[in-house]
This record gives sequence, structure tokens and C-alpha cells, in this order.
Amino acid sequence: IGAIVMNCNPFTLGHRYLIEQSSRKVDYLYIFVVEEDKSYFPFEDRIKLVKEGTAGIPNVVVVPSGTLIISSVTFPGYFLKDSPDCVSVDTSLDVDIFARFIASPLNITKRFVGEEPLDMVTRSYNESMKEILPRYG
Repeated sequence: IGAIVMNCNPFTLGHRYLIEQSSRKVDYLYIFVVEEDKSYFPFEDRIKLVKEGTAGIPNVVVVPSGTLIISSVTFPGYFLKDSPDCVSVDTSLDVDIFARFIASPLNITKRFVGEEPLDMVTRSYNESMKEILPRYG
């Protein structure tokens, strides 16, 4: 079972490609769409676009991220990307919560990510995942 956490602001062909490639590597793939409404596109529009964009992929389920995955509670720095304060964001709390309270109960053993080389916050988050997630299997 795999998972992808996506903001999809908006949903793009790159997002679709990542989902298609990831879905081929697992039996079941959760797409958690960031529910926090702090993006240019409102959450309701983003999740609708993701559901429509993945409708033909049978082993994919699209769900809201809730308050425990990339939210103002678990990862406030994610929403400060355009601020100088984002340079030292702590991503470990969000990753740890995902591993302990999301991945473990849902038997998620793979987390897929895209590449955003110009986004320092996403790069830091991806590095935290490489360090923390293996501890939880």
C-alpha cells in the first residue's frame, strides 16, 4: 500500500504522471490532498480536480488530508514558502505523525514524492522523510 500527499495547486499533468507511475508499484494507492485552505485554489476545487484526473486508475483512492497531514498544526512552515521564515522550517513533526498515526494503521509501506528542485521547503520535507520514515518500516 502506497501514499502520496499532494497540494495540487492546481492539479497538473505532472501530478497525474506521478500518480500513474506510483500506482503501478503498489496494490493500492492513497492520494491525500492537502485540506488546509491556504492555497490559491480552494480545497474543494483541488480535490475535485484530483478525483476527476485519477478516475481511470482503479487502485487509487483520493481522500482529504485532514488536520494531521501538512496542516497549520503539523507543518505551519509549509504555508510560509514565500517568507524568509521558511528557511528553517521543521518538517519532522509532520513526517513523524504521518508514520505513526497514518501509515501504520493503514499499512502504508511506500510514500511517493515528486521533485520540486526550486522549492526549499519541499526539498527539506523530502529529506526528512528519507531520514524518518525508514525507522517505521
